[in-house]
Amino acid sequence: GLMVLAPVTGESGHVADFRVLWANRSVADLYEQPRESIEGYLLTRTLVDFEAAWLEKLKTVCESGGDPIVFVSQSEKLGGRYFQLSMHKTLHGTIICGLTDISNQVLQEQQLRDLAMRLEHVLAAAPIVLRVLRYDENRNEFVPMWVSPSIEHLMGYTVEEALQPGWWQELIIPEDRDKVTERGKEIFARGQIRMEYRVRTKWGRDMWIEDFSRVTSVHDQRPTEILVTWRDITRQVFDAELIREQIRILKTLHELSVEIAQVLEPDEFAQTVSRKCVEVL
Repeated sequence: GLMVLAPVTGESGHVADFRVLWANRSVADLYEQPRESIEGYLLTRTLVDFEAAWLEKLKTVCESGGDPIVFVSQSEKLGGRYFQLSMHKTLHGTIICGLTDISNQVLQEQQLRDLAMRLEHVLAAAPIVLRVLRYDENRNEFVPMWVSPSIEHLMGYTVEEALQPGWWQELIIPEDRDKVTERGKEIFARGQIRMEYRVRTKWGRDMWIEDFSRVTSVHDQRPTEILVTWRDITRQVFDAELIREQIRILKTLHELSVEIAQVLEPDEFAQTVSRKCVEVL
């Protein structure tokens, strides 16, 4: 809505009210009154739901040097809706007052903030680490722009530490560093890459991670943003190694049993196999 207001001076010599010189239809619809009952009347008499705080803002604009005021305010008198108000003093001394209902926008922003807060809690507790890398033209390399807070409870490092340039390279176990660097270059041609390597946690423990990196933004056919997902696979790697060791033991036992069976009697065979099993295990 839009109104043109003229200041009305009270007995004290200060602005006490405003006369509505003109109001558009949006103002009439907002306050559910015909324009004829608004125009020409005092603001506080015709628009009784006009917030007192807004009236004070109008007085401030009127008595100032003409600097406009723009602010957001909730109106309890208008059903708790949110409005963006703009107030501007003209050269003739009148005030142009604009009201825009932004309740839907405020609600959406609040929903986004709530969603972001819930997402932050999920990411903080999730068994993965997310990183966003962006290309820095000045450095001619990808630098970390955001890291999920889960990095602290998974690896011991703070978000601030993880955002430092060069932190990731130093994190990788030296024996894996060259391999990871070479494999990482494939993302420019393939758009995504998956690899496994070891990193050193802040507690000094080696951790196996699965690194899945995917290009999420491209400019002039060159990647400009990469989303990196780290997943702790240390237990899976150790379990797989344990299974391989058990398979090796079983193969060894089988080979021994076949060899012994060819040269020993049944009773002696059983005793020898038992002894060999103890030696292998």
